[in-house]
Amino acid sequence: MRRQRSNKVLFVLACTLVSAALVLFTACAPERVERIEETLPVEDIPYTWVLDYTQDMQLPELPTGCEATAASTLLRMNGKYVTKQEVADAMPKSESDFVYAFLGDPYSYSGWACSAPCVTNTINGFCEFEEKIAAVEMTGTPLAELPLPAAVWVSIDLVDPEEPVRVVDGYGLYRNSHCMVVREVSDTGVSVIDPLGGDPVYDRATFESVYDAMGRQAVYVSDLKTIIQITNERGMG
Repeated sequence: MRRQRSNKVLFVLACTLVSAALVLFTACAPERVERIEETLPVEDIPYTWVLDYTQDMQLPELPTGCEATAASTLLRMNGKYVTKQEVADAMPKSESDFVYAFLGDPYSYSGWACSAPCVTNTINGFCEFEEKIAAVEMTGTPLAELPLPAAVWVSIDLVDPEEPVRVVDGYGLYRNSHCMVVREVSDTGVSVIDPLGGDPVYDRATFESVYDAMGRQAVYVSDLKTIIQITNERGMG
């Protein structure tokens, strides 16, 4: 009987402690929630692109595939995950055409290059209508007026380009041609994703000089509304 009374007392004591704890939690909870809401506002987190060396660097898989690598980077910057190899495989190949096809093999050290029309068409082959993104060629656009991010053609290490080996429809084939993605342009520097060099900031005067000398080739990827507007402004529609 004494043991039963003792158990009952313990049970009542436990219930009292639980009730007190609940009262204390209820009293403190509103203030705690208010503090959390003040310091951590709830909002949608937009898609953000993150540098990925396995995809944004062309080596070792694509020794001459800087254009395919830059194209895949642009696609992923716009929320479309495509690997550099998938882009390289999708590019038309040719033994003579470097404007609308890749001249040679981007998987080979003996491969050459391709021009902005090839990259534009290849990117658009991955852009399904419902995804509402597309590529447009911006060749001829001064660096200061180029919508970003955009793929551009310069030279490896920004060395002074030699005379083009061939010129077709205004596009030159250069021995040291290199394609990279420009992220930002400031008064003194150009922030890029260089398929051979990571994410450096190059001297603007040097970069712009090489870009101009090699024909100002560029490709831009964005939402369909923006691309249609640019196309109409450039008289391409």
